[in-house]
Amino acid sequence: MAATSVAAVIAHRYRKHRWVPFVAYGVAGAISFSRITGGNHFPGDVFLGGAMGFVIARYAVIPAK
Repeated sequence: MAATSVAAVIAHRYRKHRWVPFVAYGVAGAISFSRITGGNHFPGDVFLGGAMGFVIARYAVIPAK
């Protein structure tokens, strides 16, 4: 959840740079995948955590226009 929320904030802040959102979400995805392959979490845990992280960042941290 933390990786996805930080990625969403960084991607929003630097959205004018074409490569930053791809790198931010790519790193968050790699962290999430490593949690599954390491046996720390189930895929459903990672999916729900990523969704919650994105929603929290989008609606609680990033100001509305």
